[in-house]
Amino acid sequence: MWILTTMITAMAAEPAPGKPAKIEGKTEDEWGFSTGDEISIDTEEDDIQMVDFVAESKRQPPAPAHLHLYPQGKQPLADDWALYVASYNEHYVVGELPVLVATDRASFTAAHPGGLLLVGEWRSGNHTLVIEQRITAEAVLPSSPTFVFLRAAMPNTAPVGDLRVFVRTGELPAPPGPGATPPAAPPLKDRYARTTVYTRK
Repeated sequence: MWILTTMITAMAAEPAPGKPAKIEGKTEDEWGFSTGDEISIDTEEDDIQMVDFVAESKRQPPAPAHLHLYPQGKQPLADDWALYVASYNEHYVVGELPVLVATDRASFTAAHPGGLLLVGEWRSGNHTLVIEQRITAEAVLPSSPTFVFLRAAMPNTAPVGDLRVFVRTGELPAPPGPGATPPAAPPLKDRYARTTVYTRK
């Protein structure tokens, strides 16, 4: 009899199909969802806390790319490497030109006892920019090829344009002794020029 009474009591607690049930002061609908609590949804957008992730990603450095330079069998300061656009935005175009300056330190010192002046003259649109790099023996790897990258950010907003760099070199004189007059700038030798065309996407 106790078993039968328990079953009857449990059955009596179940709500009739299609009718809400009372559970601790809350009402459940036929799907089992509570209707006793009020649900509030804030649809107002908080402009201060919103983040434009696309814009933020454009402000981050680019991911590393495959290094396409293989100096084996190449001669220093030769016209062997292409000028390419490394990056750009709506205001600037960044060009990069790799230059092999030495195959090892000993040969560099023999060819350039005082060091080497490497000059890149950049042109894009109506802008010209000259960048110089002084390379001494200490800046050359002892037993491996050494690259120097001529790089410039040129202001150009055109959707299609060109980027050009003229490469020149000069022989640096030996450092002056104490109290000596600094030597004049070395004469420059034209090496080569490279041009690339870019299209903004």
